[in-house]
Amino acid sequence: MKGTVTIPGVGGGASWGTAAVDPGKGFLYIVSKDAPTIVTITPPGNSAADQKGKAVPHAPPITPVDGAFTHYTAPYTQFVAQSKLPSLSPPWFQLTAYDLNAGTIRWQIPYGNVPSLAAEGHADTGVVQQQRGGPVVTASGLIFAATNDKKFRAYDADTGKVMWETDLPASAEGVPAVYEIGGREYVALCVAAGNGPGAYMAFALPSRK
Repeated sequence: MKGTVTIPGVGGGASWGTAAVDPGKGFLYIVSKDAPTIVTITPPGNSAADQKGKAVPHAPPITPVDGAFTHYTAPYTQFVAQSKLPSLSPPWFQLTAYDLNAGTIRWQIPYGNVPSLAAEGHADTGVVQQQRGGPVVTASGLIFAATNDKKFRAYDADTGKVMWETDLPASAEGVPAVYEIGGREYVALCVAAGNGPGAYMAFALPSRK
């Protein structure tokens, strides 16, 4: 009831389509977020806590449906520094490759960056704002993923090395789709997050014809 720091935090960890798997190699790729939050258990009748509780998606109903059971709320706040950045060292978002054959981490890299911090020389922070969506892995050994720094990248699935990247007009939502038409492979994604223009974009290698 005094408040507990939780890590990876209420909105942290891995969720919302953040996993891709290569069944041939037995590799699992996960995008995860570390953003600590402070969660405080509060009894009913605390007006300040009740106001905060209204902002929590899973706050209890106004009229209890189970009689005299005491309904507590658990409002939370972001545990951030004066800079409004998470109060722990970066990277705040990571892409991790798990070798399911050995039960070990094969590699782990920062997932994107914060452009304003990168301009100051602070690279490899990972993105900081909420990242919806995740990676897709291909049979040719590439991982495609779009990050909230308005970048679309291709990673080497064995090492995590960035093999290619391009700028996007807005941040991306969801998981990229890989498909083939007429012997030519394409990767498409929804570019519609934030205040940028909303669009679907498709990429492909130059045609051999």
